[in-house]
Amino acid sequence: MTALFGAASLAAVAPDLGPAAHLLLAAILMVSLATGRLACRALRLPCDPMLATVTGFAALSHAMVLADLVVPGAHWQILALLGLATLPAWRGTLSRPVDTAMLGLGLLGGAFTFAWNHDVAARLAQFNSTGAFDFWLDGLVHAGNLAQFASPEAIGRGMILLADMPRALYHTASYMPPALLSAVLGVPPLEATMLGWLPLGILVMAFGVAALGLALGGPVLAAVALLALALVPAPERLSLGNGLLGFAWLLETAPGTPYSLGIAGAALASLARWMERGEERRWGSLALALALTASCFLIRVNTFALLAPAVGLAVLAGWPGLARRWRRALAGAGFLAFAAVLATLSWPALTADPAQFLFGYVDLVHRHNPPTRIDGLQAAMAAAIGPIGAGLLALPLTLLGLLGPWLPAFLILAVLARRHRAAADALPWLLLAAAMLEMLLAPMSRNGDITEFRHRAGPLVVVAIAVWSLRWAVLLARPWASCVMGGRGRVAWPAASLLCLSVLAATIGAAKRPAMAWGAPYHGTHVAPGLMALAPALRRSAGPRPRFAVANQPADARNIDEAAQLIALTGVPAYLSCPGFLVATGGAYGDEARRRLAVVAQLGAAPDLEALWARMRAEAVTHLVVTRRTDLPFDRERRHAAARSGEYALYILP
Repeated sequence: MTALFGAASLAAVAPDLGPAAHLLLAAILMVSLATGRLACRALRLPCDPMLATVTGFAALSHAMVLADLVVPGAHWQILALLGLATLPAWRGTLSRPVDTAMLGLGLLGGAFTFAWNHDVAARLAQFNSTGAFDFWLDGLVHAGNLAQFASPEAIGRGMILLADMPRALYHTASYMPPALLSAVLGVPPLEATMLGWLPLGILVMAFGVAALGLALGGPVLAAVALLALALVPAPERLSLGNGLLGFAWLLETAPGTPYSLGIAGAALASLARWMERGEERRWGSLALALALTASCFLIRVNTFALLAPAVGLAVLAGWPGLARRWRRALAGAGFLAFAAVLATLSWPALTADPAQFLFGYVDLVHRHNPPTRIDGLQAAMAAAIGPIGAGLLALPLTLLGLLGPWLPAFLILAVLARRHRAAADALPWLLLAAAMLEMLLAPMSRNGDITEFRHRAGPLVVVAIAVWSLRWAVLLARPWASCVMGGRGRVAWPAASLLCLSVLAATIGAAKRPAMAWGAPYHGTHVAPGLMALAPALRRSAGPRPRFAVANQPADARNIDEAAQLIALTGVPAYLSCPGFLVATGGAYGDEARRRLAVVAQLGAAPDLEALWARMRAEAVTHLVVTRRTDLPFDRERRHAAARSGEYALYILP
């Protein structure tokens, strides 16, 4: 029933996708649940449906990624094969007694998903009718990334932003199952992304949080954890009010993050069981924890970069058969080794300007994201005690800004519940330590973004600290919790759930919008009406192996441009899109982007029609979109265009 509750919530979020789409999503969830069950059986582990669904989704996503490397587009076949292979997992299901606690958690996870995403369909409908994209603009880029695995014109063509260049093995695994909506049913990439991929990620996150709660405290903690996230979807707004640290905003900006949070929750749940259990089944739990941690690499590499060292340190701290002092010594040595690895990776930048490299991220957080409740404080501290002192003070301020009320609650409850501590209670401390170290020493990404590995895994810290705070709170309130789980619970739990989910539904819209002043232009952007009108013509005329170019390609476009918008609207690969990002990435991608940028300029300035056709043939460009009247001066009346709308016109290679 857990998978069916999840499928029902997705159907409630986006009913316009149609019955076939929701049957396919239900099949994905059912196969994920069955795959996870078999994996737990193979490892001889007890397995709740939350852990099984998340584990199975990770396995299904990776099976599709690996198959795509060998046979591009062989995605529905993998789903069908896994569905057949996991049929034994359903044996005896109907004869088992109904577990009402798991039933209730499945229903709560589905309701949480609906409350979080209830506004998505309306926002997308607004875009389709007006061109106003009431999401963070990266949503259009995500639609293009999903189209790489779904659109017949794009499958096997490498990077959709730089068609026919090899695609790097990156964190794209979460796209694979939702991409079946486009590949099998022809759902447009943007609809599949916003109505399928985005809400499914919240469902995976909800199940992962529930799995962690079950491992740490049983059904009560699992339910309380979900309800707490519903009550506080934006903890940063209850402390410093720094929008860059926004929990809900980060989840919608990068919808791969909630998938990784669900999988990280399942990994931490398995690791906690390994740290607590006797000798039986210890190694199966550890194997599952390590496998789930590794799977985060292709789900969301930023989360993996924080989760992996924390898990590694926890394994050292919890290794069986060693005295406590030796475990602590091993964990300490492991932490120093992790710091040495980060310093080695960052050595050129670290030695060039140590203070700027160490404190550049926390300085950026507190200086450049107004309005906050402490605007000007960082500059004042730097003037009073110098940049190093200000940077050291900014580090705990960043944690407070990220965690909001969860940080003081965590510290207070850790003291109050010290008599109840178990081995697994080392995990959140190790995660905090790894997060702080990465805020100081994590290397910059290849495109020069200092936030890539210092910032984007912040939601994992929020989830872990929140769940452990609630674990200790539940332990301290055990008599009350036992009372609620008794007869009174029949009224208390539904009432609490209704209240918390109502609060979530009422507040989540604002929580998902950027609070930083600089973020306003990146949210609610418009796609030009002319471009919206040309997109269907480009899609209809795509033909075999199409790739389109857009004239006047801005050389510095990093996040979005008109080519990326057309990719999202059509699923057709671009000759070149977002060249600024590709050039910053460097290597072969940067070189090819620069070359194609010069070709795009030549296409827009072609002296006559024959020269245009010749250049397009030489570059295998099948379509050219011109964006202003000065393009192609030989055809100012656009008589040779296949379609036109306002300033925009589409030329198709005959």
